[in-house]
Amino acid sequence: MTTPIFSKNQEAKVVELIDRICSTSNVNPDGSSMSDQQIKDRADLWAKDGDDILTNGGDVETLDPAFFEEVEEYFKSFEEKEHKVENKKEFQKIESFIREEKKTGKQRREEARLLAASEEVRIAAEVAELKAHRISQEGHASETKLREKLANVEKSHNSRKLVISKAARLANADCRIQFKRVRDFFQSLHNERIAKLRKQYDRSMKMQSMLHRLRKTDPRVMQLHQQTAERIFKKKEADMMELNMVQNLEESTYLEKIIALLDRVQEAKECAADEYFKLQINNLKLQQANLRSREKEVTDMKAKSMLEMAELIAKYVKGAME
Repeated sequence: MTTPIFSKNQEAKVVELIDRICSTSNVNPDGSSMSDQQIKDRADLWAKDGDDILTNGGDVETLDPAFFEEVEEYFKSFEEKEHKVENKKEFQKIESFIREEKKTGKQRREEARLLAASEEVRIAAEVAELKAHRISQEGHASETKLREKLANVEKSHNSRKLVISKAARLANADCRIQFKRVRDFFQSLHNERIAKLRKQYDRSMKMQSMLHRLRKTDPRVMQLHQQTAERIFKKKEADMMELNMVQNLEESTYLEKIIALLDRVQEAKECAADEYFKLQINNLKLQQANLRSREKEVTDMKAKSMLEMAELIAKYVKGAME
């Protein structure tokens, strides 16, 4: 069984000191940033408190290097807890955003379907009202009725194309609005990750400064360690910035593809409406041609009947005269 390095009292004080160090910020009470001298003076006070804890108020003359390693382990444990808390917050934020998007997306789709259905009903009602008005009129010939049907079909086709165009505009606008919400969300997530990285860097620098003073490290070595930690932080920050830029480019490309797809869908709907319109027109024209052909046949039959009747009357008259 491993003998604990710190007593329970020391352990509690070390944990409390680490919490105090990590919870402080480099900002004065008036809101201004702390100067380098203020930061150094604060680190000296932390080092003095740490020395009092590790030496039991001066009872121990020489500090065992294992003490510093144990303090670093406590700090790592603190960082792991902070990391878990931050990850949990980020996960809850992402989960809440996805849940909200699913809810609002469903509502928007239902509204779009209701709008399309209401427009179709409105068009059908207008055409039906027009037909009813024309049917109520008397004395219309078949040719006139066909022309009225052609006018109804043209009106219905134009109205349907307007509905398709309106629905496409709404879909494009909704798509852009949704992508803006997603982009804003990911940008806020990126900003929070950058802030979290900055806090982690600040905490590590505070602990490093305090431990260096406890170890009485040479100032040049302290400066070297500080510069190394700063370069690592800058590299991580640059990598996150680059990842965010790549993500923005991918989102822009994806948005362009979605808009192009919506344009193709609109084009396909308009082509389908045009084909349906052409089919209706061809059917009506065929009915018109058949009607004219029947009318011509009827006219020819009437003329032939009148001619035959005239011939019979002429024969009858001639026979009566003889």
